[in-house]
Amino acid sequence: MAPTSIGFIKNSSSSVQSKQRNLEKKVTVNGLQYQSNNQITLITDSDNFTVDKVVMSLGQQDNYLNDEEQKLATYAQENKLTYISPTHPGDANLNDIPAGESVIIRGLGLSFYDYVSELTLGRGGTYMDNDDGSLSYQPTGREPRIIAGSRRGIPYYPKAISEKGYGEQTKPVFLTDENMDKASVDGKLPFAEFMRLLKLDLDLIYYSLLINDKFPYKSVTEFKDRFINSENRPAVLAAFGFEEEDIFDWDYIVNPFKDVQVVGTEDYQSVIVNWLNQVIPDAEKGSKTGPVSSALELLRDFRPVFRRIIAAGRFSNEDYVNNFLDKLSSDISFLSVGAPVLRSRQLSALFEAGSLPSWHQE
Repeated sequence: MAPTSIGFIKNSSSSVQSKQRNLEKKVTVNGLQYQSNNQITLITDSDNFTVDKVVMSLGQQDNYLNDEEQKLATYAQENKLTYISPTHPGDANLNDIPAGESVIIRGLGLSFYDYVSELTLGRGGTYMDNDDGSLSYQPTGREPRIIAGSRRGIPYYPKAISEKGYGEQTKPVFLTDENMDKASVDGKLPFAEFMRLLKLDLDLIYYSLLINDKFPYKSVTEFKDRFINSENRPAVLAAFGFEEEDIFDWDYIVNPFKDVQVVGTEDYQSVIVNWLNQVIPDAEKGSKTGPVSSALELLRDFRPVFRRIIAAGRFSNEDYVNNFLDKLSSDISFLSVGAPVLRSRQLSALFEAGSLPSWHQE
């Protein structure tokens, strides 16, 4: 991180008070050192300051480029291209990008949608409502040619329209302290057991809401009771009439295209649009109504649970680093922290309009 600028320090020590006037102007802090008496010395360009406490309220700072980003920046400079390092899209200068110029956006998270909006709506483009509820995009001709991609190759799931009140969170039924204690081995919760309990909570919400959609004449209360207490849950699902296409398949949810054979870029665009048009209606139903969206909403609701699990040291170091941090955290972001569903509707319209002509998986 870049050196930090400060504007004011107040401390009871006379040495600091005597230098107070110098701090009315910004100085750069290059480092700090902890002293044996628990005081802290701030090292600045002009002087050093010994203080009792340091409170760092930095906001969002620009980081130095990592090795990969530096290679991209160097390549852009050598080839007279424009490279915008990771930053908040609202702070990026996009005005100099000519109409029709090819623009590569790396990553399909929240910032991706902001960049797309800046390069479409920000260039005067408009969306129009169609009779079937979809959107159409009317370009102005000032938009660049957007090429998008990521390692996963799929935009984040849309965030459902919120139906919850302030602070409302669903509590786990399966991922409880009692169940985790029972599943622990030598004081550690195997990651596979953690995922089993987590998926059962997602299943419970998903199938309960799917009953309302497919079998409104059946009792959700009865289903929940039987599902929670049964040792043979597939039999419970079969008894309520769920078919193979109704099953909440975690592997498919995390990788919707795992069984899709893509032969070309245009083919992949169609796959993306079809998938968006499948998940958008569910998200539009709401965070307590759409079966898939409401199930994925639990990944947000359970954040306090995840924090307690980590704070309590329930995972082994290997499971925490290799499974939770390395894999599951990425999946949770993909599934539950996407942009509002309106952005997915707009993205689908851009595909249809040909304003997103290329889509890639790294």
